[in-house]
Amino acid sequence: MSHQLRNKDQQPTSLRPSFGEEVDEVNAMARNLGGREVFDVNKALENLRADPWSMLSEISDIILVVDKHGMVTRSMCHQDLAFADVVAQWHGHRLAEILTPESRVKFNAKIAKIPHVAKQNHAATGMSSTFGNIELNHLSPSNSQEYPVQYSLHFLKHDHGFALFGRDLSIVSSIQKQLVDAHLSLEQEREQQEQFLAKQHLIMESLLEPAFFVDASNGQLLEYNQKAAKLFNITSTLSASDINTFLGGIGSKHALAQLLEASSGKGTGQTELAVKTKHQMMPAEVNIFRTAGKRTLFVKLLSNIPEPGQESKNAQLRSFVDKLPDGVAFFNREGMVTSCNDAFLDLTGIGHDIAKANFSVANILSRGQVELNILLDQAAKSGAVSSYATNIRTVYGAQRDVLISMVPLGSGKNRLMGLVLRTNDPTAKTTWPNVPPQQDVSEDEMQTMIGLVGNMALKDIVAKSADVIEKVCIEAALKMTNNNRMAASELLGLSRQSLYVKLRKFGLLNREV
Repeated sequence: MSHQLRNKDQQPTSLRPSFGEEVDEVNAMARNLGGREVFDVNKALENLRADPWSMLSEISDIILVVDKHGMVTRSMCHQDLAFADVVAQWHGHRLAEILTPESRVKFNAKIAKIPHVAKQNHAATGMSSTFGNIELNHLSPSNSQEYPVQYSLHFLKHDHGFALFGRDLSIVSSIQKQLVDAHLSLEQEREQQEQFLAKQHLIMESLLEPAFFVDASNGQLLEYNQKAAKLFNITSTLSASDINTFLGGIGSKHALAQLLEASSGKGTGQTELAVKTKHQMMPAEVNIFRTAGKRTLFVKLLSNIPEPGQESKNAQLRSFVDKLPDGVAFFNREGMVTSCNDAFLDLTGIGHDIAKANFSVANILSRGQVELNILLDQAAKSGAVSSYATNIRTVYGAQRDVLISMVPLGSGKNRLMGLVLRTNDPTAKTTWPNVPPQQDVSEDEMQTMIGLVGNMALKDIVAKSADVIEKVCIEAALKMTNNNRMAASELLGLSRQSLYVKLRKFGLLNREV
């Protein structure tokens, strides 16, 4: 090691600690430069002779001296080392005890590669030059934490041991760990993004309507399902395009402006768009949301373009229903009429647009909601109700005898019921569905009543006959309502308590009819 100063002529001067007289002259020269001492070589030499390891520990982070038996005879470290207290504990331990199993194998393999003759030659001349670097992981005796250190390996003259000069790699290892964690985090985020895109694609393709995403800033078509691709005639090789290429707004408006206007209120809305490939208007539902600072529109076209000829067929069917002399109506699960023809309006006396009436089918049935429930139950069980004879009340209070046919349409929340209302001949007998013929008075009961003549007064015979008729009517009502006691009491015009009294009287209380 040498140190350089500059003399009065600004020429560099080397200080060689191995020459005592030259050192004194140089120190004197240094004191004359500015009147202050720059470097005291004598003091440095004294320190080096007294304890050379102390000086070397200022150069290296860690110094370990290991004898030929593998025992750590000296452990020193820089005072600023983060785990200096751990290094102090290594003194007196075998080197193998403070290394991880992997590092033990690595160290032994390193020693085995050095020829024995080379060890003797270098040991004869004192401390040898390095035989290469090796990275070892130390394991503290008191805990399981690992400390990575990069060592340069030297042989010692006096005991044929080793001197290891190490550089702490904890910071490097920490940075590497952070990089690995960051890489794993990025991989995890990428996998999550792929899963999200897969789910989004699955949901998009499961929609029954054409749907697509649009960049709200420039109208770029971002993603679309196959139904939208078919509608817009988009091929798989087509690059991203402007939504205005496929859709138009109302009048002279562009499609993007129309969509933004529809979603400007609560972030969702409905509008109509012109499909340029089909030359038709289609209703659309639009939602706007913001992600990563960008606004995106999600658009779903609410109905498919009809197949060729389908529109004319629908028009013919509407014309047929409108011209029918029988009343035709459609109502939802709550009984609210959603649409009807003119004949239905005439029969019920509504006389105006049903969409403005908030009208229920139960309002026209003579027995109200009870009768409607019977009809719905019968339609659900058998799939249809045919020619159900009853009477209805018009909005003006008039009574009309009618025949009702009904069939369920669709399923789930959007299920509708189709109803046909036909006037009934006043001379026709009013019948109830599902009333079995065997509910009439039996021959045995009739013979029993005839046998009472002469044995009872006429008024008592009539009372007895009334009981038979009353029993038959109650059984019929229970049969029609599927044994629903409350509905049966409504049909018979009795209170529920009176019905239970009669059921007990005729032995029908626990009987399934």
